[in-house]
Amino acid sequence: MRVGLFTLLSWLSISYICSAAPEEKGCRDILTALQRKPSYVQFLDCKQRTDLQGAPFEATYRVTGSRAAGAEGYLIKEFRIKKLSRTCCVWESANNSYSDAQEKSYVISMSTQETIIDKRDLWPRIGHFYITVDLFPDKP
Repeated sequence: MRVGLFTLLSWLSISYICSAAPEEKGCRDILTALQRKPSYVQFLDCKQRTDLQGAPFEATYRVTGSRAAGAEGYLIKEFRIKKLSRTCCVWESANNSYSDAQEKSYVISMSTQETIIDKRDLWPRIGHFYITVDLFPDKP
C-alpha cells in the first residue's frame, strides 16, 4: 500500500511539474497573455533561448501574406514597432523594444523568409510573415 501511494504521489508531482513548468517559466503565447493577439496571427511555439544574453522566452507566430499589412499595423499601434522595410532579400522590422506596465522587457520583430517580392502591394503573394516576441524574465 505504501509503495502504491508513494508511486501515485510521485506520478502526480511529476505530472504537476511538467504541466506547470512552461507557464511558471514564462514560455507561452505571449501576445495572448498580453491580451493583444488578433485572431489571424497564429501562435507556433515558445522556447527559452538560453543561448542568448538574458535567456529570453521566444514566442513565434505567423501570419499569411494577405494579412501581413494588418499585422504590421497592429504591431505598430500596440507595440510601436518600426514599419517593415525591404533589406536585401527580406522584409523586416527587427529589434523593436517594448516595456509593459509591469516593466517587463520585450523585443518584437516581424519578417519574411527570402523573397523576390519587393513591393508592399504584392505582400499577399508571400506565403507567410513571421513575428517573434522575446520576453526577458529579469529586468535589464
